[in-house]
Amino acid sequence: MIEKQLKILDDFPPISVVLGPLFQTPEEAARQAVEEHVDIVGASTLAAGHLTLMPALRQALTKLGHENMPVVLGGVIPPQDYDELYTDGALAIFGPGTVIPIAALKVLEILERHRTVQSSRRDGSPESSLPAMESS
Repeated sequence: MIEKQLKILDDFPPISVVLGPLFQTPEEAARQAVEEHVDIVGASTLAAGHLTLMPALRQALTKLGHENMPVVLGGVIPPQDYDELYTDGALAIFGPGTVIPIAALKVLEILERHRTVQSSRRDGSPESSLPAMESS
């Protein structure tokens, strides 16, 4: 596993994090993600709005032509809601107690898979989407 982790880290250039203001709407977050040319959106909610916000974020990204942009979620999200959120397009969910290095590696793995899929699309391979990853 350590070799895989080192390989993933070695394959990525330095990573920048773009923070949005608190209380953004899904539409504002999607617009910022597109304008800032981010590779992944990480949304966090502590207000129990995840079942409404995730589909709205996915819809806003789709409307802006970025239907395949990876999305991960964090916050106080009950485990019984995970399946619905994965169905709505979340690729990973990081709840309370998530171990940060493990979450970081999952995000890097999602980025690697997204990069591979994007590369395949440019090469003319059939389209595919990223499957959800196991949550922490």
